[in-house]
Amino acid sequence: MSDAEHNCDTAHMPNPSRPSAWTCPACGREFRRQNQGHSCDPAMSLDDRLDTLTPLQREICEAILARLPEVGDVLVEPVRVGFFLKHGRTFSSLRLRKSGIRLLIMLPRTLDHPRLTYSRSSQSPTRIAHSTTLKSATEVDDDVMRWLAESYASSEM
Repeated sequence: MSDAEHNCDTAHMPNPSRPSAWTCPACGREFRRQNQGHSCDPAMSLDDRLDTLTPLQREICEAILARLPEVGDVLVEPVRVGFFLKHGRTFSSLRLRKSGIRLLIMLPRTLDHPRLTYSRSSQSPTRIAHSTTLKSATEVDDDVMRWLAESYASSEM
């Protein structure tokens, strides 16, 4: 699946409609805050990052990427640890695990669901981290997409 087939913004492609205060001159990543601290990873394309995944990880990521247009205008940022999903700020991440992909979503509330764990974020009392490990592409279901949509919408607050 190529970058164009994902039907979403990919790394290092500025979007004038998305709020961005600063782009790191070293790595090209976009941030909401000027001079935001981060780890500079070498820029890599979405396809290059997908090529480094195991077949299981790639299948799960591609299932999520294929459905991201349902959520909205998402910037997919390939990084060393996986992928950051951004809309102004990071609202979700896909973290690589041997058993699949750990989906981390930030919500303005605690969501009680048997597939999710949560902990209050230390950065903000209104951004609560929830996570689940996706072990197959079939787990990228309507529940996952609702959680991503809510996280996306709350990233604008």
